[in-house]
Amino acid sequence: MITAKLPQHTHEGNISYSLARNAVGEMKDNMSGIGATPSSSQGAVAGRLADHVLMALPKRATLNRPLQRHRTKLAAATNGGVGLPQLPVDHDFNIPASWTDI
Repeated sequence: MITAKLPQHTHEGNISYSLARNAVGEMKDNMSGIGATPSSSQGAVAGRLADHVLMALPKRATLNRPLQRHRTKLAAATNGGVGLPQLPVDHDFNIPASWTDI
């Protein structure tokens, strides 16, 4: 009788990618704690990373999107779950009630 035996998994994980994920999480934490922008948060964290971790990070443009999304979620959470209003496209627009006191 022939049985299928799974090949043995012999390689180790890439620690650089794991450290890069931790760095992205730290960037998000910086934005939560001090209200930093995505660019300043990236710069603050990337300045302390080793070269092999910097190589494992996504490109700056690719990393900006999740950081901006995180900042939007933070803004909505501090505003009672309501996000920012849409940008007006003409002179006839309604200001949401939650923004009229500004």
